[in-house]
Amino acid sequence: AELQAQAWDRLVLVEAARRKRIHVSDQEIIQHLQQWPLFQKDGKFDQTTYETVLRYDLGTTPRPFEENARDQLAIQKLIDASVEKPEVTNEELKTAYNQEFEEIKIDYMIIDSEAFRSKVQVSKEDIRAYHKDHTHEFRSNPKVQVRYLRIESSENEEARDLAADLAWEIKSQWKETPDLDTLAKPHGLISIETQPFAMGEPLPDIEDPIAFSREAFKLKVGEISQALELPDGFYLLTLVRSVAPEPLTLEAAAPLIKARIQDQGAQKLAKEKAESLTSASDPFSAVKELPGVEVKHTDWIKRSTVLESRATASTLVGAAFDLGIGETGGPWKTQEGFVVARLTERKSTDLEHFDQETERLKKQISQRKQATELNRWLANLRKEADVKYNPQHSTPQQPNL
Repeated sequence: AELQAQAWDRLVLVEAARRKRIHVSDQEIIQHLQQWPLFQKDGKFDQTTYETVLRYDLGTTPRPFEENARDQLAIQKLIDASVEKPEVTNEELKTAYNQEFEEIKIDYMIIDSEAFRSKVQVSKEDIRAYHKDHTHEFRSNPKVQVRYLRIESSENEEARDLAADLAWEIKSQWKETPDLDTLAKPHGLISIETQPFAMGEPLPDIEDPIAFSREAFKLKVGEISQALELPDGFYLLTLVRSVAPEPLTLEAAAPLIKARIQDQGAQKLAKEKAESLTSASDPFSAVKELPGVEVKHTDWIKRSTVLESRATASTLVGAAFDLGIGETGGPWKTQEGFVVARLTERKSTDLEHFDQETERLKKQISQRKQATELNRWLANLRKEADVKYNPQHSTPQQPNL
């Protein structure tokens, strides 16, 4: 869905650029592509490298690639002309500086729902009732069935180059002869058809099923894949059929339903316990009676300080920075659990380095505000475009700009 949305947005933007008569010259495209490190050799643009990367890595040719680059440059010109660079006030700078460098000390505790999981009892009747009301939420994974050619090669660079050339040669003949067996026969190759498989599912004789399935799931019937390089050679895939997700039977869905009910029940119990602790006169003393919950005391921390091994203070106890001295806040739901915190000390922010940080902070704030304005502008453009959808192909019709 996200990829479709991006494709539709691009279509709307390209049409808007054309209507505004935004022009991108051939020289601009050349200068743009010459800056890509991907197309450079020894620090300079190299035509052979450019054509090789397009052919073998991107599976395209210069003309469509350069036209795509032309559209992208036109879109950027459209955005630059339509979205103004926002101003950043001194007050915004001081607020950002204070948020980044202010330091506090807190006491905090995490009430993890996992500790309450064993207290949630789930009966067969609970599972049956949940399945009846949520059948559409428990479905099999989508699957695809493909036919593929494997062009084996060794680790020898020359052998791999020969295999890559053969893969490209076969792929280039697909439009005229869209049949793998026919294309494979002159080279002594035989195509293989898989059983339907889900994303990442192990497959016989496939060393990297994740990469293989990613390529397979991109395909539509009648298409041939890019030359997929795996450890044992190059692969060309065609889609035989797609298998849509189907509702799981009660028996198949039962373990998933049980786990979900337990998760929801444990979350509810953990939240109730956290709320009762927060409302207690001295929550950090009351918690001593709760197994598995430990009160922790920090030294001076900033929002960027890492707590609990992987979570920053901003993520875990960000709201604590707004508390008064001695005030308790929470519970706040985080990935770690429900958090209750008490602010014990606050250090005044030192403005000594404010001038040194001004440009960096101004750039961050400007980019954030510009992103917000860009999203607002794009939302209006979508609305004005009145994109029409073709249900048969699930793609947008030409925008009505």
